[in-house]
Amino acid sequence: KESPQERIIQEDISRTYPAHDYFRENGEGQQALYKISKAYSIYDKEVGYCQGLSFLIAALVLHMPMEQAFGCLVHLMYKYEVRELFRNEFCNLKMHLFQLQKLMESTMPDLSQHLAAEQIETHMFASQWFLTLYSSKFPLHAVYRILDLFLSEGFSVLFQVGLALLKIARPELLGLDFENILKYFRVQLPKKFSTEEQAGLLMREVVQTRISARKLKKFSKDYAIYLEAEALNSDPVERLEKENKEQGNTIRRLEQENDTLATELVASKVHLRTEMDTLERKVDRLSKQLRAKEEDVQRAVQDKEQTGEEFGQFKELYQQSLLELNALRERSSTEQAEQKLLLREMDARHQRMQHDLQQELMEVKARLSKLSTRYRAERSTAATTGTGLSTGGAAGPMASVESTDLKKAALGNSSTPAGDTAGVMTGDSAGDMAGVTVEGDGSTVVASGGGERASPAHLGANGMTQGEAVDDLHLSAEQRCRELEVQMAHYKLQLVEAECRIQDMQHAMQSATPDHNDPEPSTMNRWLAKLR
Repeated sequence: KESPQERIIQEDISRTYPAHDYFRENGEGQQALYKISKAYSIYDKEVGYCQGLSFLIAALVLHMPMEQAFGCLVHLMYKYEVRELFRNEFCNLKMHLFQLQKLMESTMPDLSQHLAAEQIETHMFASQWFLTLYSSKFPLHAVYRILDLFLSEGFSVLFQVGLALLKIARPELLGLDFENILKYFRVQLPKKFSTEEQAGLLMREVVQTRISARKLKKFSKDYAIYLEAEALNSDPVERLEKENKEQGNTIRRLEQENDTLATELVASKVHLRTEMDTLERKVDRLSKQLRAKEEDVQRAVQDKEQTGEEFGQFKELYQQSLLELNALRERSSTEQAEQKLLLREMDARHQRMQHDLQQELMEVKARLSKLSTRYRAERSTAATTGTGLSTGGAAGPMASVESTDLKKAALGNSSTPAGDTAGVMTGDSAGDMAGVTVEGDGSTVVASGGGERASPAHLGANGMTQGEAVDDLHLSAEQRCRELEVQMAHYKLQLVEAECRIQDMQHAMQSATPDHNDPEPSTMNRWLAKLR
C-alpha cells in the first residue's frame, strides 16, 4: 500500500544515524526503518509521517524486533500523547514550547533575557527535542536513558531534560551571539554527552530538576489567554480569511481523502474479484488433484490388501520350505554322520589290512630270500658233488626243511584273516604247489590234484624238481603282491568316492539354504514365481 509521505520517508531514512553499522545504506536497519515508518504513516492517517520520526523508530529497532518496535511506537504516540504534538498544525507543540520558555524565565532569567536579546526563540532549538524525544541530536546511550525516564515518568520528563541541558550550557551560551548560539545547540551541545559518564551527569541533573504539574497547568492557561489576546488584537478580516483558508484546507483534505477512499474501494473490489477468480481456479485444480489422490489412495489400499495376501501366502510357503529345509538338513546331517562313521570304519579297516598285508608281504619276501639263498647254496653243493636236486638219499634232510618252508609260504601266515588272505596261491601256481609234503624218511613227495601220494620216482618223471617248485613259489608270491596292491588301490578308490559323496551332499545343503542377507532379489523372485 502506498504512503503519501513516501518521498519524505526515503529522504529521512538516509539521514538517520548514517555512521551506525546497523543503519548502513541499503542495509537491514534501513529496511526496518522504511517498513515501520511507512506502516505508521498508513496506520495514522491524520498525523502520517513527520520529519525526524525515524530517529525515534531507530532507537526502538535497536532494542526489539521490527513488529514489537512498531507496536511500541503506536503505544508512545497514543498513550503518551506524542502524536498530539503533530496535530492541529503543531498547536500542542507551541504550547509546550511556551511552557518551556516560562520555566526558563523563572529559573534562568539571565539566559532568557540573553536569548531574547539575540532574537533566539524557543522553537529554534527545542522543537526537535520535543518532536523526536531528544533522539535526533544526542548520542544513543543518552537517548536510551531519556526514553527510559519518559516511559517511567511521562511527558514532564521532556521539560526536565530541556532545563537540565540549558543549565549545563548556560555559561557558554551567555557569551555567544545569534549564529554561534544556533550552532552550539546543533553541534557542540550533543558532543558534551558523547561518553557514558557525561550522559550519567546529565541524568543526575535531570533528576535534580523538579517541575510541578500545577506550574505546567498554569503556563498552559497563560498560553490560552495569550492566544485569545492575539486573536482579539488581530484584524477580523484577516482572522476570517485565516479561518476560511483553514476550512478550505480541511475541505480539500477531506475531498482528497474521499477520492483516495473511492480509489481504494474500486481497487479493492477489482483485487477481490481477481483473487476470487484465482481462488476458484485454484479450487478446481485442487479438487481434481484431490480426486486423483483419492483414486491413488484406493489403488494403494487394494495393492496393500493384495500384497498382504501374497505376503501371507509367501510366509506360509516360506515356513513350509523352512520346515522341509530343516528336515533335509537333519537327514543330511544324519547321513553325513553315517558316512563319516563308515569312512572311519573303512579307513581303520584299510589301515589294518594295509598293515597286515605289509607284514605278510615282508614275511613272504623274507622267506623267499631265505629259500633262494638256500636253493642257490644247494645247487652250488650239488654241482660240486655231482648230486641232482631230485634224488632222495643224501638230499633228504634238506628237502624236508625246504618242503616245510615252501608249505608255509604257500599257505601264508596263520595270523592273517581268511577273508583278507584268500587267493594268495591261485591259478596254476596253487595247483602246482598243492599237496607238497615230506615223508618220514626225509624224501620229498608231491601230491596230485586228487590227493594221492606220489613217489619220488614219479616226481622225477613229471619233471617237478625242487628248483622248479621254488621258482613257481617265487612267481606265486609276486602275483600275490600284485593282487594285494590292486585290492589296496580298490579300497583307496572307495574311500575317495565316499569323500566325494560327502562333499556333494554338503554342497547341496548349502545351495538349498536361503541366504537372508542376499541383497539381490533373485531368491525372492524364485519364491514368488513358485507362489504364483
